[in-house]
Amino acid sequence: MIRHLFIFVITAGIGALLALVVRSALHQPYAAPAMSAPTDQHNHPPGTPATAPAKPANDPHAGYASTSTAKPVNDICALCGMDVDPKLTAIYRDQLIAFGCAKCPAKFAKDPERYGPYFLRNEEAP
Repeated sequence: MIRHLFIFVITAGIGALLALVVRSALHQPYAAPAMSAPTDQHNHPPGTPATAPAKPANDPHAGYASTSTAKPVNDICALCGMDVDPKLTAIYRDQLIAFGCAKCPAKFAKDPERYGPYFLRNEEAP
């Protein structure tokens, strides 16, 4: 009886391992979704321009630049004193400013008027 149970467990383990190997070999990850041109979902008369929808007034991302080719006005972060990362940016008084680390944008968002002038002067805040 023990022998039969032992053979069953070994066979099930080998089958599971074989299934895992085959599944890994045949795995095809999803392709990135193709970006298509935006389509106009409303029927406008010919010659009438379609207008873009307005952004909500309480947009949490308002004032933050997602990707920009503009160069930030500062070289050092006013909050942490580190060299800036051009991927971490925000707009302050129509100027692009950059932050030194991922924690700085949240701290800046809490009190932008306190830290903003230091960013524009490229100085570290006290």
